Order: sequence, then C-alpha cells, then structure tokens
Amino acid sequence: MRRLLAALAAAAAILAAGPITFGPAAQVVLAHSQLLSSTPGSGEIVATGPAELRLVFSEPLDPRFSSADVLNSAGQPVVDHGGAPDPADATVLVVPLPALSNGAYTVNWRAMSAADGHVTGGFVSFGVGTVDPARVTDDPRSQVGGLHGGHDAGTTIIEVQARTAADLGFLLAFGLLVVALGALRPVFGVRPAVARAQAWCLLASAAGSVALGLVAGTAPGVDAAGYLLGTRPGQLLLARAAVGAVGAGTALWLGARGRPVRAVVAGGSAGAIGLVLVAVGGHATAFASPAPLLAMVVHLGAAGTWVAGLGTLVALFITEPDRAWVRPVVSRFSALALVSIGLVGATGIYSAWVETGSLLGLTTPYGGNLWIKVALVLAALSLGAITYLTGAGGDRRLGGLGRRVGLEAALAVGVLLATANLASGSPPSAADPTPLTPSAASASTGVGLALLPGRPGPNRIIAAWDGTGAAAAEAELRLDRLDTAAGESVIGLRAVPGSANDFTADGVVMPVGSSWDATVVLRDQAGAEIGRRRFSFALGPDGLTSGRQRSLVDPGVIVAVLLGLAGLVAAGWAIAGGSLPRVERSAGRRALAAGAIVAVPLALALLAWRVA
Repeated sequence: MRRLLAALAAAAAILAAGPITFGPAAQVVLAHSQLLSSTPGSGEIVATGPAELRLVFSEPLDPRFSSADVLNSAGQPVVDHGGAPDPADATVLVVPLPALSNGAYTVNWRAMSAADGHVTGGFVSFGVGTVDPARVTDDPRSQVGGLHGGHDAGTTIIEVQARTAADLGFLLAFGLLVVALGALRPVFGVRPAVARAQAWCLLASAAGSVALGLVAGTAPGVDAAGYLLGTRPGQLLLARAAVGAVGAGTALWLGARGRPVRAVVAGGSAGAIGLVLVAVGGHATAFASPAPLLAMVVHLGAAGTWVAGLGTLVALFITEPDRAWVRPVVSRFSALALVSIGLVGATGIYSAWVETGSLLGLTTPYGGNLWIKVALVLAALSLGAITYLTGAGGDRRLGGLGRRVGLEAALAVGVLLATANLASGSPPSAADPTPLTPSAASASTGVGLALLPGRPGPNRIIAAWDGTGAAAAEAELRLDRLDTAAGESVIGLRAVPGSANDFTADGVVMPVGSSWDATVVLRDQAGAEIGRRRFSFALGPDGLTSGRQRSLVDPGVIVAVLLGLAGLVAAGWAIAGGSLPRVERSAGRRALAAGAIVAVPLALALLAWRVA
C-alpha cells in the first residue's frame, strides 16, 4: 500500500510539473490585445493634424503598461510614451497630440491586456497635409507585433511550461479530491499520501504562477515587480501563488496530524479556488457576459477530475500487479469520467465557439492549435471507451488495461500542454469584423459591409465585392445617422492592399445609442456604378443591437440547450433509481446527480447571459 500511495504522489507531481516542449511548436499562437482600428486610420492622410490619436484594441488595456510613441518622418519623437485608456472605454488608447506639421508619422504602440496580462506591440502610419502616399504605410501586417509580446522562442517555451505547471497543479489538486472521495475512499479509504500528492501539485502551481509573472516582466517596457504588484493579471498570479502555498501547507499539516479526509478536502478546496483564479485570469474575462467565465470554470474542474483519475489509475497499475481490487476503482472512476468528459466536451465546444467564432476554422494558428487539442482529446477518449466497454478484465487490446490507461494519461497530458499553449495565445475572434445584414430594400447583391470592432466609438468600415462581373476600382459609403438630423455624409473607402475587391476606412466614430442607414456604392475603372447595397444598424452600450448578421444556428445556444436537457434527464434518472451502465451502481447514481447539479444551472446561465 505504501508503494501505491508513494506512486500516486509521484505521478501527481510529475503531471503537475508538465511536459517539456522543444523547437518552435510553442509559437503557434496569436498576439493579445490586437489592434482593431485607429483614428487616423492606418495609411490614412488627413488634411490637418488631429488633436488626438485613438487606438481601439480587442481587450481592455492596463493603463500602467499601455502607451504609444509618435515619430515624424525623420524618426524624431513628437510624443514619447503618451496616452492612457479612455475612461469611458478601456479598450481605447487615447494619445493627445501636439500641433503636427505636414508629413508622414509613425505610431509605435505597446499594449498590455487587462484580461490576461500579455503585452503586444506594433505600429501604424498616417499622413498630414500634402505628403507622398508612398511614405505612409497601409499594411495590415504592421498593426500587430510579435507573438507573445515579442518574446523569443526560449522565453515562449518557458512561458508555456510555467503555465502548464501553474494551471495543471490546481486541476489535479481539485480532481484528486473528487477521485479520492468518489472512487478511492469506498475501496481502501483516504490516506495521507493523497493529500501529499495534492500538496506537490499546489506547490507546482505556486512556482508556475511566480514564473509566469517573471516571464511577463521580461516584456519590453515592463518590469517584473511593477507587473506583479501593479497590474490586475500580476496580482492574480500572486494570489494563485499564495493559494497554492497555503493550500499545500494546510494539506500537509492536517495529514501529519492524522486527519487525511480533512487534509484532502483542504487540498481540493485550494485547487478549486485556484481554478477560479485561472479562469478569471484568462480570455473569458474579456467578454462582457459572465457566461464564458462560468463555462471555463466548469471545463477546468471536469478536466481536472478526468486527468487526476487517470493519474491515479496509472499509480495503481505501477504498484499493484493484482488487479482484483483495482476493478472496483476502475468501475467507480468510470462513472466520474463519463460525467466529466460530457462536461468537458460541452463547455469546450462552447468556449471554442465564443472565442473563435468558428468550430472548424483552421486558417489561424490559434484555430490550428485548437484542433491539435481536439485530436488528442479524441484519441484519449477512444482508449477510454475501450476500457469502459471491456471493464477491468483481461482484455489485451492495445497492450492490455494498464498500458491503455498509461497511454490515455499521456494523451491527457498532451491535451493540457495544448491548452497551455492556447492560453498563452489569443483567440482571433475579437479581431474579426462584424458582418451586417443587408436591408430588404437593397437592389443588388454581391456587396458586403462589416464593422470592426462593431461597438460604440471608432470603427473600421470594411466593404467587400464578390467580383461578379466588372472589377471594383473605387468604393464609397453613404452614411446617414437616423437618430439625429445630421444628414448624410459620404466617406471614400480605400482599397485594401493585396485584395482586389475589399475597401476600408478607419476612424468612423459611432456613438452609443446611435442608429444608421448605410449604403455601399462600388464603381469600375470608368466610374460606372457596378454595385450598390443598403444596410441598417444600431449600436447599444455593448455593441450592435440590430443589423448584425447572424447564422441561422447558434452553436452556443445549441450547446446550452443540449446541456440543460442532458442535466434534466440525468437528474430524473438518478431520482428514479437509475444509474450509468457498466459502472458501480451507487457511484453511477451519485455521478449523475452531481452532473445534473452542475449542468442545469450552467445551461441556464449560458442562455440568460448569451454572448452577442
């Protein structure tokens, strides 16, 4: 038994330490706090110098480490580390400008996301007065700087490893609580070594959290002490480190005094608090709705239960050649695993949809890495399905039960590494334009209109032509504000570099509560009109209140409805005395009841706080 418990502690510590990656694979991510639009716009030439520069980002900004430099054509600074987030909209960096003479100007910006603490940088160019257009850069690639805030490959690898340890330790500490009480306790009780395993996990989380803060402190223009003490993400990392250290100490202290159950509960409670802090410090907090945050907390808790159970089974197979008493543990854990995997799948699909806007997108590094994670999950679940269907008997497929469980655990660690890589990147959905629905009164087709970011304040207008018939050479937007008597304004749209049929204009300011009638007009080289389409839309405090183009089917709503129905069925079946098939009966009933308690309220929350 001592060998078993020692192996359990060692397996948990190894899993919490996280795998090691080599090479550039850890860089398959996108930058955070992506620049969406600017006023003046990228490549725009204005008649007179503006009084201020406004940069609109995809996530709220931390004021301490977000600023911009403005350089003239000779490379001399006219603004040095200027700007602050707009008090009315933390996603907008406002940079006051002095009187600018005619010429080309370059804006070098740096932005720290207040959601996850990552720092990015880039540049935009604009011109004032009479200036050679060739000296004003209009290249979309110039608007976002290097990956991971400019970190080199070595620092990026360290960040991914630190995040794996910091997040996985909390997952395992919480998961070991569920597995110990639900699968191990009925068979041989709760032993102090389980709490010791949790303590190792929590200490790994504490160390990983501190390492993440130090890595963030190496970004250009950021000091580690200022980051950890003066920013929300840094303070969250310090809180995570404190929770990990205190939780580990409490679990060890209670275990040493002969209170193993209380020790495991203390370690698991620290893990649960850590999971909430992990979710609060991630991309989910960049949404106005709390639904993505709730889904992520459930996702992490369910994943922790699954992975901790696999680690426990690996320890059992290492230390105990006699499988007779392993079978009831496998049966009980299978009940937990079925419910956990269901919750992981539902919340994972929901999070993928709200973060990327697509379930099948492979066109971005973030989407590609997401599919790597999905592939690893499916491979692990396939092995788990064989174990579930054959039980803990003598089935020898794929090397037998022990090897299958070991391989499934290894794949689970790969899933968590992919998750850490995703957390170190940024979902692209916030940088995607919001398409508008054409008005029923439109006379022609083939013309599209989109806003970026599609919320009150400065927006980038993007018009597209499907290329049917003659090629579009020029475009204009006729914009009429309906809630005032301002009248119609005509905005010339610039051709997007590298695209024959896309046109854009930056810095179109649309106040909160405004409603608009917009008409896109496209002309060919001879000036003849080849396309025209009308759009109507309105803006509320959080974005478009009408006019947004929506798919007929919202995957987020479908997930919420199915999750709620599954929870209701599970609750009814458990109350009626039913259980899950091929598992220990009482464990199956408890797992169904627990799953329903989580699934039904979560489904209601996802529907009530639907992400726009």
